[in-house]
Amino acid sequence: MSQKALAAALFLLLSMAYSSFSYAEREDLEDSPDLKDLIQQKFEDIKQFRSRLHRWERSIRGFRRDHNFSLGIGAFSGAWEGTIPRENVNDSQQEILSFLYDTDRYIVRGSYSFHLDLGSRFGYFIGTGFGVSVSESAKQQSFEEPGIYELPGINLGLVWNISPAVRLSLAGSLHLVRIDRFYHETEEAVTTAIGESQSIAIDLFITISSGIRVEYENYAMKVDGGNDVLIKRHGKGVTLSWVRHLI
Repeated sequence: MSQKALAAALFLLLSMAYSSFSYAEREDLEDSPDLKDLIQQKFEDIKQFRSRLHRWERSIRGFRRDHNFSLGIGAFSGAWEGTIPRENVNDSQQEILSFLYDTDRYIVRGSYSFHLDLGSRFGYFIGTGFGVSVSESAKQQSFEEPGIYELPGINLGLVWNISPAVRLSLAGSLHLVRIDRFYHETEEAVTTAIGESQSIAIDLFITISSGIRVEYENYAMKVDGGNDVLIKRHGKGVTLSWVRHLI
């Protein structure tokens, strides 16, 4: 067989194979997307899958913005230490009393924070709060545990919205603390201190706008009242709170 005849036979076979496709199949083949369009479509599919991953995603849109409230109760362990002057009844001279007492306390605390988005589910917040704490044991030897009132201050923190139902935060707080009825033996001191704390918390949302928060906190406060009056308290504790996000 000559080369021309062989080429003609090969062309005839290819023509027959192409003609075996229906018109609709040839149209689909001609209209099939190129590689760029295919990759773009895959990204769109992934995006849609992530949006369907959690039923709250459409409302949350990756980050719980704006107004957040919390109210909780915590248990803390720590120590009081410091110095208080006292008049010596024998020689009418003043002496300095030093003390160190370990105590446990319970606190009821409320807070407000405003959350702002930084992108990629990360953000930050600024807020304030208040709290009242009481001692588990009202009196310990010559030391009577005082009442403590946390006055509104400033709270700053970073937030990571892991998902619409889970949120992780790191925070720091600076506020005034009212120390009421502080007794050591017969000496009494009522004063205002500066308190500070660092905490890590996780929020677990049960509904789209409400959940619970578990928070671990280190705190410290110090009073330098002059005239040899120095009162410090430091410790750590865990707080369980109800959280409300206004969507």
